[in-house]
Amino acid sequence: MPIDLASALAMTDGQNPQVAFARERITEAEAQLSRAQAMWLPSIRGGVNYNKHEGQIQDVAGKIITTSRNSLYSGLGANAVGAGSPTVPGLLAQFHLTDAIHQPRIAASEVAARTFAAQAQANDSTLQTALAYLDLLRAEQDIAIARETQENTLKLQKLTAAYAKSGQGQQADDDRALAELALRESDLERASEGGQVASARLAQLVQLDPTQLLSPQETAVTPLNLIPEGTVIQDLVAQGLS
Repeated sequence: MPIDLASALAMTDGQNPQVAFARERITEAEAQLSRAQAMWLPSIRGGVNYNKHEGQIQDVAGKIITTSRNSLYSGLGANAVGAGSPTVPGLLAQFHLTDAIHQPRIAASEVAARTFAAQAQANDSTLQTALAYLDLLRAEQDIAIARETQENTLKLQKLTAAYAKSGQGQQADDDRALAELALRESDLERASEGGQVASARLAQLVQLDPTQLLSPQETAVTPLNLIPEGTVIQDLVAQGLS
């Protein structure tokens, strides 16, 4: 699968689970801020009560009387008995005044902190991706060098074998060329292994199938301007510390 540095960084920013988790922490903090800002709002509760009695009942004086009575209540609150007020109030505000004043400020600071933390996580993840891409690019160059060296050694071995067979060269030279060829083939296998490992590491960072080999499309890394040119170093240090 072809890949370049810009697309790898873009996939990290959009698909990396650690970056996504950090950004969801911002959403969580914003929800907590909304809850803190609404802490002083009262609860509105309504209900309906209906009561009916037919037959005998004991009055206040203790006499048993026969009566028929009913009552209906609807509106704010609930559990109104007789002519009494509702036991469950219609408007209820219950909170600590200190929390209502300070919790929104605390929650707002938490939102800001998690926003910067998410940016830091995105920076760290893109840095890891950039380094992994550089490792893959270096591994590809190592493979190319090892393959060219192996091909040149193979040509040399064929030449020494021909000279040895014709009697114009020594068999020892051909044996040394065969040994050198074996070493170069081993180097090529080792370089190919390093390329596969570098490809798998980069694939994990950009959320691709690690078993699919990635092929860098650049022979050299193209510079990316992440900050404006001419920025004073001291300003960057101050920004980083803040």
